[in-house]
Amino acid sequence: MNAYKVIFENIHIGHAEINFTENNPPKLCRILVGDKNFRSKGLCQQIVNALLNICKEKFNSKIVELNVFEWNESAIRCYEKVGFQFNREKQKEIVVDNKKWISINMIIEI
Repeated sequence: MNAYKVIFENIHIGHAEINFTENNPPKLCRILVGDKNFRSKGLCQQIVNALLNICKEKFNSKIVELNVFEWNESAIRCYEKVGFQFNREKQKEIVVDNKKWISINMIIEI
């Protein structure tokens, strides 16, 4: 796993990771803009594009995937704007506090 600090205007505003598992494409994980003052400003797209560039340039990846919970509509919109598409074959369900959460897999060719 490769973890990255997200820095904007010399301020640490978030975190992002690229996870590698054997025989699978890299997976973007834990993309977070923690400082609420920096949310809804298009930074997520910039972060995702930077991660995709790392996957392509540093790791020679041709496909990248990520998982997102279906209730996280803002993240889904961000990923779709970058070019990710739904991969329903890898959808999973988990139970959190007696509620069913659906994790949607998304994939992109770079």
